[in-house]
Amino acid sequence: MIQVSVILPIYNGAKTLANTLDSLVVQTYSDFEIIACIDGSMDNSEHILKHYVSKFKKLTILKNKINRGLG
Repeated sequence: MIQVSVILPIYNGAKTLANTLDSLVVQTYSDFEIIACIDGSMDNSEHILKHYVSKFKKLTILKNKINRGLG
């Protein structure tokens, strides 16, 4: 199978993050990883992501201390 990487940029996305992650981890295609980048979020996003690491072992969390935006 081909490995797929899903890049998930997050900036203060705690309100919808759990639903997004739930949708990703129940996919029928299983050969993929999730790379989540917290981009200076000031909400509960990091805590939510750390909870999902126990559910989905192929989740990598990256964290920017400040918001770097699209540029």
